[in-house]
Amino acid sequence: KATYGKDSTMPGTEAPKPLTGKSVSMIFQKRSTRTRVSTETGMNLLGGHALFLGPSDIQLGVNESMRDTANVLSRFNSIILAR
Repeated sequence: KATYGKDSTMPGTEAPKPLTGKSVSMIFQKRSTRTRVSTETGMNLLGGHALFLGPSDIQLGVNESMRDTANVLSRFNSIILAR
């Protein structure tokens, strides 16, 4: 069972958080439980924040082009994940 960031092996030490202050936008056209959970958990454990964007949250190619969407998301997020 993973204990990253919770129970360290040495008292008074904490696991590194290299993604502190970083965020990822996760764009899903179809639901993917494993990808969403693993990305959100990993970002949290490493100090970052994950933002889920499903089909009802973002209208790719309808109201904005893919390029416009990527430009907007890249201004506010460190990583863009599309699935």
